[in-house]
Amino acid sequence: PDPETRIQLIHGLAGYAIDPELLISRLEAETEPGVISAILIGLDEFDLANIPQERREAMRPILENYYASSEDAGVRSSAEWLMKRWGIADKLADLDRPLLGKAPEGGRNWYLTKGGDFTMVLLPTPVAGFKMGSSKTEENRNENEGPVSVDIDRRVAIATKEITVAQFMRFAKEMNIEQVKKTNPKDGADPWDGLDPKHPTPDSAMCGISLKQAALFCWWLTKQEGLDDQQCYQFAGEEFKDANPIVVEGYLDKGGYRLPTEAEWELACRGGTTGARYFGTVQDLLPKYARFLDSNLHDGSQSVGSLRPNPFGLFDTLGNVTEWCQ
Repeated sequence: PDPETRIQLIHGLAGYAIDPELLISRLEAETEPGVISAILIGLDEFDLANIPQERREAMRPILENYYASSEDAGVRSSAEWLMKRWGIADKLADLDRPLLGKAPEGGRNWYLTKGGDFTMVLLPTPVAGFKMGSSKTEENRNENEGPVSVDIDRRVAIATKEITVAQFMRFAKEMNIEQVKKTNPKDGADPWDGLDPKHPTPDSAMCGISLKQAALFCWWLTKQEGLDDQQCYQFAGEEFKDANPIVVEGYLDKGGYRLPTEAEWELACRGGTTGARYFGTVQDLLPKYARFLDSNLHDGSQSVGSLRPNPFGLFDTLGNVTEWCQ
């Protein structure tokens, strides 16, 4: 669907001097995930003076319930984002703990990896005739951008956030990746902690991962999750971690972790919308949804999940760092 009306309501209600209590009371009766997500994101548009700290604290049980118990990943991510914005996100790890490695039950379309590093969202697949590429009326498009019709005939799960520096460094140290043996660019002496002007904090999205390293990370995560018989990649040679990845035959039907195909990534990025961007065409809203050099990337990649999620519950699908596809 076209996101324009939804987005204009999200970002316009606070400007009309509407009492935020009207939105909060609506949450008590609302059951539609898309509406709940919109209200949660819209509440951040209000000046905190209109929602004082004690009122935000009173909202904590409701938001934590959305985060831990909602069947919809879009609601979960919107609740997470609002709690972080309101400074009441200190219990998220405790809420996650009982769910680590548990398969989704009922209608829940998300699950947590065993290690708790990632929330994985089950995309609405299989899907036939997904329109991949840009429409012919889209501005600044190239002639080779489609659109083309693509069938995605399998179940697909994708992480809600990009890989952080801390996550990559844990993987790299366990795998003895040569990259972590470098001296620290900051002082030229200590073992590298992964921090760099391009990715300056442990929570920053990791930059400069090669395709080989990205595939190896998927291999490592699959092993960590106890899915070794479902590996999508093989690495040949004595120093397999330095070898080029070999894609396993039938990898699309494997249950291990892998890079998304281009069609899978575009489906995830669009979040069920049909326009060029999942938040619509209002350019002034771009800094609220995307990290890009003209606005908020001058100091390197930013902490993952720090801007609003898309309707599928995925963060940072626009900007911050680019993603590898298979």
